[in-house]
Amino acid sequence: MLPQHFMMILTATFLWGTGAVAGTMLGQLETLPPATVAVLRLTIGGIVLLVVTIATGQFRLGKLGYAADLRIVGNAVTIAVFEFCYFSAFYELTVSIAIFIILGTTPLLITAWTAITERRRPPNAVLIAIPVSLLGLGLLVLTSDIERISWLGVVYAVGAGVAYAVQLVINRVPVAGLEPVLLSSSSLLLAALLLLPISVLTGLALPATGLGWGLLGYSAVFASALAFLCYLIGLRTVPGTTVSIVTLAEPVVAAVGGVALLGERMSPRGVIGAALMLTAVVLVRPKKTEHRVTEEAADERSAAVEGDAAVEGDAADKGDAADERVSADESSGAEDENNSVGEDDVASDGGAVDEGDSTVDEGDAADEGDAAGDGGAAGDGGATGGGGAAGGGDTAGEDDVADELSDLPDEGESAEESAADEESAASEGGAVDAADESSDLADDAASKS
Repeated sequence: MLPQHFMMILTATFLWGTGAVAGTMLGQLETLPPATVAVLRLTIGGIVLLVVTIATGQFRLGKLGYAADLRIVGNAVTIAVFEFCYFSAFYELTVSIAIFIILGTTPLLITAWTAITERRRPPNAVLIAIPVSLLGLGLLVLTSDIERISWLGVVYAVGAGVAYAVQLVINRVPVAGLEPVLLSSSSLLLAALLLLPISVLTGLALPATGLGWGLLGYSAVFASALAFLCYLIGLRTVPGTTVSIVTLAEPVVAAVGGVALLGERMSPRGVIGAALMLTAVVLVRPKKTEHRVTEEAADERSAAVEGDAAVEGDAADKGDAADERVSADESSGAEDENNSVGEDDVASDGGAVDEGDSTVDEGDAADEGDAAGDGGAAGDGGATGGGGAAGGGDTAGEDDVADELSDLPDEGESAEESAADEESAASEGGAVDAADESSDLADDAASKS
């Protein structure tokens, strides 16, 4: 139980108490049927909260879900039943007896329900606060009119108490996505619609004075709309038994308001009763340890939600990483295929080049053979026709070889150099042969002489 939620329940109790004072003043000023007052109060309060709901962007017609719709209907039915039984009890019983039965029934029912459903004994503070608050309520509201009892009025009063208890039970756990403002506005408007037939049967009427409208407006906006909103917010962490005990202080607020605004007097017995009821409220207030535990539970819930979100985010990241890895693998496979194709192409080109080189080599060999033949022919010519003929034949062979090898790259240059070397060798060979022949002729001439 959080202190701020406990304060919300106290605020709702205070507003309901002031609403009782406003209703008493309205009843003295106007002659309006109780059902009509209830319908007008619920309608005006519901419209005010509906405007707030739309302004804050929380209005979602048709998008609430089954659980939210069921919660709205449940609240509307309990509000309508409470309002009908509440005012009907006032017709059959005195106000003091009706209030005592209505407010006294709720904590007893809630405590019994909690013990049965949760199978645990209520806290000691609750067990002490319930009898203390009921004793204080009796001292405050019960008067000498107690002998005037109508069993039909008792049934109405108990029915109102049961409706209030059921409302506490069904609102113990909030509905996801259903904010208190939207729940309050929808519940009040639907409850007004349910009470409209009863109001029509008993006679519709409107306030005849400005003060009457002012009192009705205060009762609708503050004692109905704002009070019910604070009540629903407080129920988020405040147990139903605690709420039922705290709201027993409503007659204390009404009694103090009557003394301050209506000139009423409070007897010593009433003062004692009010003191006992306030003591019961103090007994069920939030404790420091309970406050800490509640906050830790709230933190754990928030951490759980964040943890789920983090897990989802990690899963998404892992999925993205996996997709990236798959894409990378596919890209790598495509590159490997392209590289394989490229290597095959290079190999093919290389084979073609090798074949071309082989062809060139064969051509070079042929050219060298031709050069050698030409050199030989030049040698013969040098032997028969002298050195000039040999030089001419060598030059022709060199030009032919150079022309054939000029179109080739580096191998052509190498072939040209080889041809030049062979040509030089051939020329030198031809010169040596010519010199030998000349020396032989000289020797023959000398021997003849």
